[in-house]
Amino acid sequence: MTLTTGRLILCGVVLIGVACAAVPVFTGWWPGGFAGYVLVLALYWALFCIPVGVLSGAYRLGISWRVRGAVWVPVLILVQALSYAVYGLVQGLASLPVEALALGALAALVNAPLEEFAWRGAYLSVARRNPLVQAVGVWIFTLWHVPLMFASGVDFGENTLVVLMGVFALGSVWAIGSFWTGALGWAIVGHVIVNMVAFPALLAANM
Repeated sequence: MTLTTGRLILCGVVLIGVACAAVPVFTGWWPGGFAGYVLVLALYWALFCIPVGVLSGAYRLGISWRVRGAVWVPVLILVQALSYAVYGLVQGLASLPVEALALGALAALVNAPLEEFAWRGAYLSVARRNPLVQAVGVWIFTLWHVPLMFASGVDFGENTLVVLMGVFALGSVWAIGSFWTGALGWAIVGHVIVNMVAFPALLAANM
């Protein structure tokens, strides 16, 4: 089965619906708390990110850093990501436990490419020249984080609205960069940097 634009959008909507049901169960009942949150992420990678990446043809894009004349793309993505990294350092990133930094970095290297192929890569493959569809993809990507923010027993360290606004801003820049270059490399780099700040802090707050 090949994903059309409609099917791709439907996959995202179904993901949000399933997450609304699964997150309360896995974090509030079994295995509970942060362990349940990690299980949700693992299932998300295995049952959404990888299949959507494959069925949309996103993996055929590979990881490329071409810019096609849009030299502003890597500048924009790196400035945004490194600004977030500076914010993380100000908030005490460097003082976090070594195990949190190591596990967070590992999770970032897994999550960022999988998400970029499933979101920016999939929408790029299915609807390359349609900016409206790309925008819909950013909104669905943002909304997918809503049920995660209500995970029972998980400390995110930030206000829910602030987190969602950040996700929307990041997703928008990554989508714009991928749209203009036709490549995922810079979005993946930016995503890895952001996750390497966010994941260790999340782990440290819930260990």
